[in-house]
Amino acid sequence: MAEKTADRPEKKNILSRIARFFRDYRSEARKIVWPTKKQTIKNTNIVVIVMIAVAVLIGMLDGVFVNGIQWLGTLAK
Repeated sequence: MAEKTADRPEKKNILSRIARFFRDYRSEARKIVWPTKKQTIKNTNIVVIVMIAVAVLIGMLDGVFVNGIQWLGTLAK
Protein backbone atom coordinates (compact mmCIF):
# COMPACT_ATOMS: atom_id res chain seq x y z
CA MET A 1 0.00 0.00 0.00
CA ALA A 2 2.90 2.37 0.50
CA GLU A 3 3.53 2.24 -3.23
CA LYS A 4 0.01 3.43 -4.09
CA THR A 5 0.27 6.54 -1.93
CA ALA A 6 3.65 7.39 -3.44
CA ASP A 7 2.09 7.50 -6.93
CA ARG A 8 -0.53 10.06 -5.92
CA PRO A 9 0.34 13.73 -6.24
CA GLU A 10 0.53 15.50 -2.92
CA LYS A 11 -2.61 17.52 -2.08
CA LYS A 12 -2.06 21.20 -1.44
CA ASN A 13 -3.56 22.75 1.64
CA ILE A 14 -6.92 24.47 1.46
CA LEU A 15 -5.54 28.04 1.64
CA SER A 16 -3.28 27.59 -1.37
CA ARG A 17 -6.15 26.06 -3.35
CA ILE A 18 -8.43 28.99 -2.46
CA ALA A 19 -5.71 31.48 -3.40
CA ARG A 20 -5.21 29.73 -6.73
CA PHE A 21 -8.96 29.81 -7.40
CA PHE A 22 -9.08 33.58 -6.95
CA ARG A 23 -5.96 34.11 -9.09
CA ASP A 24 -7.53 32.03 -11.86
CA TYR A 25 -10.85 33.83 -11.42
CA ARG A 26 -9.18 37.23 -11.72
CA SER A 27 -7.29 36.11 -14.81
CA GLU A 28 -10.48 34.89 -16.51
CA ALA A 29 -12.44 37.99 -15.49
CA ARG A 30 -9.89 40.17 -17.28
CA LYS A 31 -10.62 38.33 -20.53
CA ILE A 32 -14.29 39.38 -20.54
CA VAL A 33 -15.25 41.70 -23.40
CA TRP A 34 -18.16 43.86 -22.31
CA PRO A 35 -20.63 45.14 -24.91
CA THR A 36 -20.82 48.83 -25.69
CA LYS A 37 -23.79 50.96 -24.70
CA LYS A 38 -25.04 50.91 -28.31
CA GLN A 39 -24.85 47.09 -28.47
CA THR A 40 -26.63 46.77 -25.13
CA ILE A 41 -29.50 49.02 -26.26
CA LYS A 42 -29.80 47.15 -29.57
CA ASN A 43 -29.87 43.76 -27.82
CA THR A 44 -32.41 45.03 -25.28
CA ASN A 45 -34.69 46.24 -28.08
CA ILE A 46 -34.45 42.85 -29.80
CA VAL A 47 -35.37 41.06 -26.57
CA VAL A 48 -38.36 43.35 -25.95
CA ILE A 49 -39.64 42.89 -29.53
CA VAL A 50 -39.31 39.11 -29.33
CA MET A 51 -41.08 39.08 -25.94
CA ILE A 52 -43.98 41.09 -27.35
CA ALA A 53 -44.21 38.83 -30.42
CA VAL A 54 -44.24 35.68 -28.26
CA ALA A 55 -46.85 37.22 -25.93
CA VAL A 56 -49.11 37.99 -28.90
CA LEU A 57 -48.62 34.47 -30.28
CA ILE A 58 -49.44 32.86 -26.92
CA GLY A 59 -52.48 35.14 -26.55
CA MET A 60 -53.76 34.14 -29.98
CA LEU A 61 -53.23 30.44 -29.27
CA ASP A 62 -54.99 30.83 -25.93
CA GLY A 63 -57.98 32.41 -27.66
CA VAL A 64 -58.10 29.61 -30.23
CA PHE A 65 -57.96 26.94 -27.54
CA VAL A 66 -60.61 28.63 -25.37
CA ASN A 67 -62.96 28.93 -28.34
CA GLY A 68 -62.22 25.34 -29.35
CA ILE A 69 -63.01 24.01 -25.87
CA GLN A 70 -66.21 26.08 -25.72
CA TRP A 71 -67.22 24.72 -29.13
CA LEU A 72 -66.56 21.17 -27.92
CA GLY A 73 -68.70 21.94 -24.88
CA THR A 74 -71.62 22.90 -27.08
CA LEU A 75 -71.31 19.62 -28.97
CA ALA A 76 -71.57 17.60 -25.74
CA LYS A 77 -74.95 19.16 -24.76
